[in-house]
Amino acid sequence: MKVFLKLISLLLITAMLLSLVCCRARQTDYEKEIIFTDDGLPPEALSMRAEEVFFGLLEYYSRGNSVQNLPDSTVNQLREISHGLRLALENTTLSQLDYTALLDSLSERGYSVIDEILAEGEGGFDLTRQLYLDLSARLGAGNIGGIIYDSAIYLYGYSYERNMEKYEKYGYSYLLEDAERMLLEKDILTLEIGRDGFISVISSGIALGRLFLGDGFSPEEAAAFSDEELLLFVKSLDVTPNISPRGWEYILPRMAHLVGEGRLHIYLSVMEENGDLTLISGVINDFLTLFESSIASLTPADMSALKLGDRRVVIHRAFMSLSDAELNELCRILELQIHSDDYDSMARDMYGEDYIIYSQSLEPISFEQLRAAIGTDKFYESLERYIGTISPAFSYGMKE
Repeated sequence: MKVFLKLISLLLITAMLLSLVCCRARQTDYEKEIIFTDDGLPPEALSMRAEEVFFGLLEYYSRGNSVQNLPDSTVNQLREISHGLRLALENTTLSQLDYTALLDSLSERGYSVIDEILAEGEGGFDLTRQLYLDLSARLGAGNIGGIIYDSAIYLYGYSYERNMEKYEKYGYSYLLEDAERMLLEKDILTLEIGRDGFISVISSGIALGRLFLGDGFSPEEAAAFSDEELLLFVKSLDVTPNISPRGWEYILPRMAHLVGEGRLHIYLSVMEENGDLTLISGVINDFLTLFESSIASLTPADMSALKLGDRRVVIHRAFMSLSDAELNELCRILELQIHSDDYDSMARDMYGEDYIIYSQSLEPISFEQLRAAIGTDKFYESLERYIGTISPAFSYGMKE
């Protein structure tokens, strides 16, 4: 269970960091979503191969995470999980060709990905990204999201049943707590996020994270598509998936695991501890609605700037595109009563004297002052000061 839940976290955040090298190949994802076939159940040889691939990866992880000589009970359990995963995937709409491609990719790259997981990201997650790119090119991001979702649903159910069996046998309260947690998270995944919402996060996040959170593209990446093609692709993405606040509260912490010890990981960890994550999850859908509105104003020139990692002009254009009512809504979202002192304390520990000097020299401004700066050459500076008013920890680094 642990390895697959970790993989879910890895793939979620990987989707937010991947480059758009395969942009053209994935442009059809939103049109075809999942390929429906009349192939029926795969041949027995393919099913047996799937179980062996799944078992090999699970066994490799288990040996690397515990002991080389696994007890027979553990081996039998891994066999049971491998069988269940195979059945779960064969209930999806994967064709035999796609099923074979999935197994080929897992066989070729899966063990290296597990090594990265076992290393807790010390050397980065480049191989995980490469596996995702490979699968995305072969199957489409929509299919990948469906595979992850269906497998997670099976594993939640399996873990619940195993913990309940042990609880009924031994009576330890922690077993019941673990079982109830698995059932709760399964319910959140199915009822608060849903298959379509999960697939949307995977598919749309691939591009948006790289564009709006990344540092620009390499010359090879930038040459892979024109500004007009990139703009068409971005405007075709679903940026407002039908996910409830509880669903976002489930997704966001799982994104933090792959980020490692970076700023975003620590911010999300603090938010989860102090309760701010619940507040933020409650307004994400409202924010995404505004984000969707601002995307409509983007131009090919904006795509060119984003490819170079220059987000200032794009952010300014986004603010300029919002109506007065939308700016009022953004003000409401940004002025949540969060525990700002917690992030200030965290930043002091992380960055030391440089941050202290920065935070003390920052001149706070109101949202109305920020609004007045829209359309002027002082906008980005004003935005930094306003974000710093919420917490200097959030604005620190905006000039980098």
